[in-house]
Amino acid sequence: ESVILLYREEAQWRKRLEVSDDKTAHVVVVDGEGKVLERLSGAPNESSLARVRAALAQPQPASGGGR
Repeated sequence: ESVILLYREEAQWRKRLEVSDDKTAHVVVVDGEGKVLERLSGAPNESSLARVRAALAQPQPASGGGR
């Protein structure tokens, strides 16, 4: 698992993700190729946690290159 907290180029990622409210928590789960698997915003709850867990459990495509 990897977590990225973005504090740089905020305007750019907010535009790409169409985020207008900077007072609300936003979670975006992406696969290794950058495809958005799940997107949530607002206060966390059991339902949102289940959605994030389900997205993280999805099989990932095989990587074509090494790291």
